Amino acid sequence: MKKAEVFLALRYLKLTGKGILSYLSFFSILGVFLGVAALVIVIGVMAGMQQELKNRILGINPHIVITDYYGNPVEHPDSILNVLRGFHEVKSASPFILVKCVAKSGDKADGIVLKGLDFKNDPRLKELQSSVVTGNLTLSKGRVVLGTLLASDLNTFTGDTLTILSFKGKTTNLMSGIRARNVVVSGVVDFGIYDFNTSVALTSLEGARDIAGLKSGVSGIEVELTDPYRAHEVAEKLRRVLPIDYRVVTWIEMNKSLFSALKLEKLAMFVILILIIIVASFSIVAMLMLLVVEKTRDIGVLRAMGITAKGIMRIFILVGGFVGLFGAVGGGLFGVIVDFLIGKYKLISLPPDVYFVDHLPVQINPGDVLTIVVATFLIIFIATLYPARKAASLSPLEAIRNE
Repeated sequence: MKKAEVFLALRYLKLTGKGILSYLSFFSILGVFLGVAALVIVIGVMAGMQQELKNRILGINPHIVITDYYGNPVEHPDSILNVLRGFHEVKSASPFILVKCVAKSGDKADGIVLKGLDFKNDPRLKELQSSVVTGNLTLSKGRVVLGTLLASDLNTFTGDTLTILSFKGKTTNLMSGIRARNVVVSGVVDFGIYDFNTSVALTSLEGARDIAGLKSGVSGIEVELTDPYRAHEVAEKLRRVLPIDYRVVTWIEMNKSLFSALKLEKLAMFVILILIIIVASFSIVAMLMLLVVEKTRDIGVLRAMGITAKGIMRIFILVGGFVGLFGAVGGGLFGVIVDFLIGKYKLISLPPDVYFVDHLPVQINPGDVLTIVVATFLIIFIATLYPARKAASLSPLEAIRNE
């Protein structure tokens, strides 16, 4: 690449002076700038929403759940816990009991999922302390903690008494199979996820066992890992060492449909917004074609002076390349700055009763920004090939004679 070719390309691209080409150059750069900026901002917002959702899920859900394959109670959880102690990736593990039942308060009633946890050994309860709205997270037999929306639906406050109705097991008589227990609401907590806030109640293992009518055993074992993104790898190891009648499920598999939808949405937005850049590339083609027409005499003189057809082609590719450089880099930087300001200062508020966050979260992923910039350069490079080839195909004598 010769310095003369770079000099001529910059000269042809000049944004000063009069004429339609100067305006086309400006709007070509502006089109690429806006397209890249919009793509960076939108992808950053979608990545932020996805990461925030992952954080909320990881803050509540275990990384791995081990249950009986046929849904029966796990009668010997200690044997599984002993196996888990041999995995250095496992941060903690604790049994749980899950009961589907009905909560009744006065004339209000709602179906709930009652979860019994090991209050002393479950580390996630400590993380939930900061999410307590009223009361406390004291879990014991006869005491429960409700999600915020569930407490609101039942018109229940801390210290109120609830009646929990559950089924004793397989029975042909619906009424005789109902078990009723009165419990006291010890606290209300914001789980951060709508589905949890509307349907989940927490209690101790003993309390859940009493309500479920279990004499022994638990529903399963919840496992927390030092690195939740290694859940699939650890799950595969566990499947090899645990008996075949145990089911091992990761947090990614439990929320597979949700993450698949988010990934598809992000891809769809990327494709839609990349069309903006493709549209901008048409203005670059128009600008270069007009430039070829206006500079026909110059092209003939340059060819007569010894510049090859490939040299002419490189000049016009450089013109389009500079449009891509100024537009893509400028738009990328602008998009990153906007993303940073939105995330740092929480500029865009969201209704928390509709969304699971009160502001628009943003995550700047350098890989995404680099992909956008590279894709932009590739599109613009392809767009410059036809005008550049047209310029290179001009005969020097014909170009000068026609002028």
